[in-house]
Parts: sequence; structure tokens; C-alpha cells
Amino acid sequence: MINPKKLRKVAKHLGLEVVIGEVNGIAQHLLGGLDSIMGYHPHLVKMNGKRYTACDAKVVNRYHKQNGRGKYRHLFDGDVYAGLAMELDRGTYRWLT
Repeated sequence: MINPKKLRKVAKHLGLEVVIGEVNGIAQHLLGGLDSIMGYHPHLVKMNGKRYTACDAKVVNRYHKQNGRGKYRHLFDGDVYAGLAMELDRGTYRWLT
């Protein structure tokens, strides 16, 4: 579940309902298989010894005026939302929510 307090630190003026809508859309597509969400560039990442599916957080990236894919990712454990992370370097992520 999305932690509203932590999300406000990342995107102060971004509405929580917009991010929840994007997360719900991605989660529904994950049930159909990864091929249906190729626009979000799904890929597997390993954090703290656990594997997650990382998808681009387009709404948050647009808010921060990121070029290209941006550096923010939604992480999913199966089809369950695990949180928002920032890509620090190729394959290195830091939890934000």
C-alpha cells in the first residue's frame, strides 16, 4: 500500500489518487503478463535479497521533469504493490515509500 506521508516527501503537490490510479493500472496488467505493459519497461530487480518487478513510475517522473524513462520505479512483489523506489545507478535502488 502507498504510504501518503512518504509519497508527499517525494512529490509534494502530486495527488495521491493519480499515483494510486497508475499503480492499479499496472497491477491489473501484471495479472495479464508482462508483455501487456511494455510501455512501463518492466524488469526484475533484487533488493534486500528479494526479487521485485520494477515498472517506470511515469506520473512521478513527469512531476520531477525527468527526461526519458526517469529514475523513479514502482516495485511489485508478484501483482502486489511493494512501494516506490529511486534508481541510483544501473540496478541499484533505494526505497522511498
